[in-house]
Amino acid sequence: WLGGMGKTTLVRKVYDDAAVRLRFSTRVWMTVSNSFKLYELLRTMIRRLTADVNKQPPQGLEAMDADEMKEFVHKFLQNSTYIVVLDDIWNLTAWEAIRYAFPRSGTSGFIIITTRFQSIGCAASTESNGYLYNMQPLPQEESKTLFYRKAFLGGSCPSYLEQIANIVLKRCEGLPLALKV
Repeated sequence: WLGGMGKTTLVRKVYDDAAVRLRFSTRVWMTVSNSFKLYELLRTMIRRLTADVNKQPPQGLEAMDADEMKEFVHKFLQNSTYIVVLDDIWNLTAWEAIRYAFPRSGTSGFIIITTRFQSIGCAASTESNGYLYNMQPLPQEESKTLFYRKAFLGGSCPSYLEQIANIVLKRCEGLPLALKV
């Protein structure tokens, strides 16, 4: 699972979809990244969760320890319809540290994780009876269409640039981000 495959873009489209907005009373997007810090992540999540439903964060949030913050998130989500996106998880430690903040049963909520590492996706989906979607690079024709659309305003490659364009397409290996940049 390479960077630039389109994982975040795909999940963002789902998250921003009008039907998803109507279906879930609470929506929160958290970028976890390689520089994961548990306390910052939980505090930010609590602020976003409460702001999403026009409430104030709890008194004493800054003084709460990690377990208290996880308990707050758990109780907050327990009786709501929610979608929480944890984007760009880089290590299993990050998932292990926050997974108990989320209700495991009897809820109408979804946790969506994006990661470059299949082991993290497998661990998260196995314990929650979740679904693992394995992204694939774009097929050659779709890669060509995307690249031409971005590189050439008219969507077609001038004949004198075809050889260079083919080299670029080969090097991009079907990765949407590489093709766009």
